[in-house]
Amino acid sequence: MKKNNLDDEFIFLSEKEIQEIINSKKDSKFNAEFNFLLEPYFDPGDIFFDFFWEFSYRMQSLQRYFEYTDRFINEYIKNFEKYYVDLEQNNNYAEEIDLGGEQLLSDKNYFQEQHYSAILANLFSLLETLLSEVTNDVAKTLNKEFKIEKRMSYIDKYLYFLDKGCGLNVSIEKETWHRLELMRNIRNKYIHNLGKNISNYIKSELLKLYENNNEEEFKLNYEFINLAFETIANIAFELRDSYFRFYDSANK
Repeated sequence: MKKNNLDDEFIFLSEKEIQEIINSKKDSKFNAEFNFLLEPYFDPGDIFFDFFWEFSYRMQSLQRYFEYTDRFINEYIKNFEKYYVDLEQNNNYAEEIDLGGEQLLSDKNYFQEQHYSAILANLFSLLETLLSEVTNDVAKTLNKEFKIEKRMSYIDKYLYFLDKGCGLNVSIEKETWHRLELMRNIRNKYIHNLGKNISNYIKSELLKLYENNNEEEFKLNYEFINLAFETIANIAFELRDSYFRFYDSANK
């Protein structure tokens, strides 16, 4: 059973009932019930630390943005397709038909891709910000300076410092770390070089992430972004638990 808070009252619904309500929402109009039943990926815990709560609030907002915008884009493409069919049938101006066709094709090719890549970039930014704030707090408590000379990603630097420099063992499962590395490759492609080709190895590993996939080429989609939310949240959970242990130990 899943517990959801609505106006300080607890509503108990089965997982099946909740999923049916979420799946039944096809449009982008505001729906309070949908919002309340959309389960957050991260829980900041019972102890209040502002960086974990800020991360949680931002991630929940990004999750709603992702869900609503995804539905809006689907509506937009359907409306554009309907308009274009009507344009071809009832318009004698070839230039207008050609322009409409070009716009429709480019939007079908790129709207969702741009949407998903933006969500992915935001997720990485959220994690990097959380790691930065936790690292600065721990370093201040231990009277240490955060400084890593090695060439690493920001995420790797923060985790390395917390582990080697501060004794926080942020235990991240091998599968979660592997997913993060694959997702980082995709994030970097969209941020740094849209024309960059992904290696065949990365492609094959990315395709393994999907439960039911018959595609030969990797493509950003709804399932991948949900998995990205889950992956980033899993790392945040491990960071939260490690920090709670550190806080308890530092305040004994």
